[in-house]
Formats: sequence, C-alpha cells, structure tokens
Amino acid sequence: MIIGIDLGTRNALCAVSTADRGEFIIPNRWGTLTTPSVVAYAEDTFLAGEDAVKVESKYPDQTWWDIKRKIGTSWRASYVEDGKVIEARAEALIVPLLKLLREDAETYFNTFIYSCVITVPACFNSFQRVAVLHAAKEAGFSGEVKILNEPTAAALSVGNKEGRYLVLDFGAGTADISVVEMESNVWHVLESVGTDDMGGYDFDILLAEWLIERSGLYRNENIKELDIWNLFRSQAEKVKIALSTHERYELLPFIAMEESFEPIVVEREDFNRLIRFHIKRIVNWVKILWEVYEPRKLLLVGGSSKIPLLRQMLEQEVASPEYFGYCIEEGVAIGAAVHSSAAKDSLLIDVVSQDITLKYGDKYIKVFQKGTPLPANFKEFLPVLDVGSKHIVLLQGGVEILNMALDNLKLGEEIVVRISIDASGLLRVYVIRENSMKSNHSAVFQFENKSGDNIQKIKGLETKFSILFRKANDSQFTKLLNLISKARTFKDNDELIAALKKAEKEISDEYKNM
Repeated sequence: MIIGIDLGTRNALCAVSTADRGEFIIPNRWGTLTTPSVVAYAEDTFLAGEDAVKVESKYPDQTWWDIKRKIGTSWRASYVEDGKVIEARAEALIVPLLKLLREDAETYFNTFIYSCVITVPACFNSFQRVAVLHAAKEAGFSGEVKILNEPTAAALSVGNKEGRYLVLDFGAGTADISVVEMESNVWHVLESVGTDDMGGYDFDILLAEWLIERSGLYRNENIKELDIWNLFRSQAEKVKIALSTHERYELLPFIAMEESFEPIVVEREDFNRLIRFHIKRIVNWVKILWEVYEPRKLLLVGGSSKIPLLRQMLEQEVASPEYFGYCIEEGVAIGAAVHSSAAKDSLLIDVVSQDITLKYGDKYIKVFQKGTPLPANFKEFLPVLDVGSKHIVLLQGGVEILNMALDNLKLGEEIVVRISIDASGLLRVYVIRENSMKSNHSAVFQFENKSGDNIQKIKGLETKFSILFRKANDSQFTKLLNLISKARTFKDNDELIAALKKAEKEISDEYKNM
C-alpha cells in the first residue's frame, strides 16, 4: 500500500486510493482528518500533531510550527536533552510528524506501510526535495518515496477530465501556480511557479500585529518574545477564518489577557488593507500565466484560497475561479493518493520549476531550463586549463545547492559532469576526473558507514562506476543511477557489502558490451 501525504505548513493530511472506495482522507489517531504540522520536544521525547499542541504553552521555546518553509535552510531549532543544548535542522524535526502519519495509516489499515508520495511546494529546489526524501526514510518509509509538486497533485485530483487548467494552490505557507494539461490520459505540467515566503500564516502574523496595536497594550515591549504573542497569533487565525464568511468579527477578551483589554471589532475591509499588496502579487502571477497559456479553467485549492479578496480580484482581473470537487483543503492529499495508485493508468509529465545552472570557474553553463520536461539528463566535458583547485557549483533559481571542490588538478585532465533529475525533481550529480581515474560525487551518492575493510571495496566499485559513467548514454545512465540507489539501501556493513556485490554484478551484466 502507498499513501499520499500533503505536508502542509499548518496542517498535514494523509490519503489513499483503494479499489473499493477510491481516494479518501485517512483519519488520524484523534479521529480528525487534519493533523497539525507542529513538533515539540518535551520530557525527553519528541511529540507531533495534537500532542505537540497540548504542550506548547508549557514548552513554547521547544515547540515548532512553520517547519516546512525552513527545510533546506540554515535555520536551526534548539532543545535541551540531558542538560545539553542540541541543535536540529528543520528536516530532522519533520521526522516525528511523518512517522506519526505513517503509524496512523498503519493503524487504520492494520498493515505495514513502507512507501508514500509526499507533496512539496513547486518552488522547492532539489536540495530541499532531497531533505524531505531523507526525512521520510528516517520516519520509516523504507520503500519507494516519490516527491510531487503540490499544485500538480491538486490537478490530479480533478480526475480524467481533458483540458488545460491553471491551478492556484494557496495554503498557510506557500503560494504555488501550475498550468497543467490533460489529454489522452496524460497529465502534462506546462509551467510551475511559486513562493514560500507568503501564505495564510503570514497573514495571521500581520493581523495579530494589527490587533495588538489596536488593543493599546504592550506598547513598550517586544510582543513576539512574550508568551502572549502565540495567543494573539492563534486568535488572529480565528478572526481571519471568520472573515471569510462574515463582514465583521468582534474579538472578545481571551484567557491570559489583561483586564483592560476592550473588545475589538474587525471589519473585513481592515483585513483586506493588510493583505491587499500580497494578494495583488499572486493575482499578477496568475494573470501572466493565464494570458500565456489560455487555460479553460482557473481552479483554487488550499485553505487560504477561501479569502474573499483573492476570489474577488481574480474574478475582476483574470477569470471566475472554481473549486475542486473535494473539500478545498483535501485536494492536494487526494492528488497525491491518485499519483500513488498503481491502478491508475494515466501518465504524469512534470517540469523543472527553476533554471538549473552549472558554474565552473568563471564559466556558467545552463543545465536545465525552467519548463524542461522530467526526467532529464545532462552531460558536459570541462577541460582543465590551469593547475590547482577549482569548484563546481550548481545553482537552482539562483540559489547554490551544491559546491564541490576539485583539488590538485593537472593540465590535460578533463572533468566529466553528468547530472540527472528524476520525475520527482530530485537531482543527482556525478563528477569524474578523466586521466586520473579519480571520481568525485555529490552527497546524493555518498555511501554512509564507510569503515575498516569496506572502504577499499567501495572505492573499487566507484572506479567501475567512473568508467561506466563516462561511456553510458542517457538511457544507460538512468539505469545505472537506479542501481546505485539500490546499493545505498542498507542497514549494516554486511548488508552494504552484499548490496554492492549485487549491484556490481548487475552493472557488469548490463554493460558488458559497452
């Protein structure tokens, strides 16, 4: 069984596709369909979901929301374990959440689950996608893990309805737009754009700051460092939700408030003034893609797409928006389940969402252009014109995602760079130094747990890989990458050696005529 996971900024959902029921959301251990995307460290253990929410007031500095947008960044969380301060990356913090979702699905179906499809923002670069993949493996998904763009997943939930659609996925932390076309059972993504710096969560913060200013309290204090800030932010979210269906909302004094707090009447127009600029940015993106591709429908998904101002401005400047047949928060998870289902015979062709560029010295080489269909392969020969050291740098959307040092270069050497990006947007890089027969490769290929006698055996296999990588055509290159991936799934050194021997034999059989 394969499950689909919508790893949202504020809430996560888990869905599945079955022969008898079709696609549906899997309820969690608390009996609800949405699980808060929050993780906490309390009493020497990690908690996730509702359990983490319950301890937030007691451990505010060790409770983390908004984790998804920090994946693959320099951000670190800190917590105290056995009297020591420990730092953790965002991708490490989502492991308990993914583990919880897996366990809840296993409990519901009374079976072990090893594989999943996880959705990510279209603007996630390859480094962030690899980080999510590794987190899923740490969470117990030891089988196949696929990464799928969120607006693409939303489009898949439409079903086999032919035509061209523009999908706006506006959630708590990101705004993603994809243009997708369905024809003859093939889903083709024409373009994807997005940003991870704007969503409903940011609107909550803007409204919370406005409410504090209106209250007249805490004028000389840094409110965001006080415990009361989380309460204001929580209340702001409730006000925002209420204003989606009401013209005004009266905020009454709530727990832990000062007695001098007076009720605040919030008009929808007050909220609109705070967010108008940000909504206009989204509408402009939609308008540009609408005019370029001329889709038949504009579809909305994600909780923040309920905001009346967004619908109003889209209708005025682009087209009348429509919603998916599912609950608006469920479309992405349902689409992930559709993609995970082996019973579905439709094909998905996604695209590179950001330009990928290779920098070698002062030379810039375009690897994959935005909009390149996936999967894709790249090969480049780089001459060594002077001795010393050089760096091979890979940029995606202008952001450095790989920096590989090549030391002790000699005149006459040639560097071969082979890059593959799979259907999930995961990047694999292999760099071979010709003549010296010394191979260098990215973190995607590094074999862990290298120790003792295994080092020479692994190095021997790497030399064989180097020879094959130089000769392989694109089809053979892709097969070789898959063999290497298989060789990396081990639990201990004995299993590693066995996996490497098996991969070596398969490679020899596959390429014996090269």
